[in-house]
Amino acid sequence: GWFSPGGFAEEDRLWPKGDSAFSGYQLLLEYFTFREKFMFVHLNGLENVSLPAGISGFDLEVVLSQSWPADLPVTDDALCLHCVPVINLFTLEADPLIINGLESEYLLRPKRLQDGYTEIYSVDAVTGSGRTGSAEYVPFTSFRHRGGMLRHDAPERYYHTRVKRGVTGMYDTWLILGGQRWEADRMPERETLSLRITGTNGQLPRRALQSTLLDRCEQVL
Repeated sequence: GWFSPGGFAEEDRLWPKGDSAFSGYQLLLEYFTFREKFMFVHLNGLENVSLPAGISGFDLEVVLSQSWPADLPVTDDALCLHCVPVINLFTLEADPLIINGLESEYLLRPKRLQDGYTEIYSVDAVTGSGRTGSAEYVPFTSFRHRGGMLRHDAPERYYHTRVKRGVTGMYDTWLILGGQRWEADRMPERETLSLRITGTNGQLPRRALQSTLLDRCEQVL
């Protein structure tokens, strides 16, 4: 078997990354946010080892390519198996929006979840429906603005968001729409938007654990 660094693969991401975002920035953000994530390694190759039936344990001999620093002792406390960080993000829907064409931005609220703690982390999908059918809105950051003969490559409908602190101290997310087709159709009829969002509880879990004593599990039977 062999070891490989942990935390660098696409499936090891702590939170969603936009399609247009540079993966290197994502790694830097996660390193400065939760650097412990990169202190683990993956042990590969055990799936190719045939172990006798009924075996209760086995030993691993680790051979290093160079001498281990004497001032970095490896103790039992440094070995943690199957550690998974808990990320305070979850998928839900926002309350439907009625677009009347008279407002430039619309306040978003999580659907049926007005608990005073849930905030919107990102807007993942926006779909509009009206008498003439449905239409998809694409994120503003997913395309480049072009002029001249390439101006028609821009999407007909797009959206972007603006975040600002509300009167309660929590952050509110506002939706802003645009696009040539949206500008042309905004006045004749009302449109209903359905939104899929990613939510977060903010600092609620941290505050809830301030007075909680977590017992260390010494042995699992």
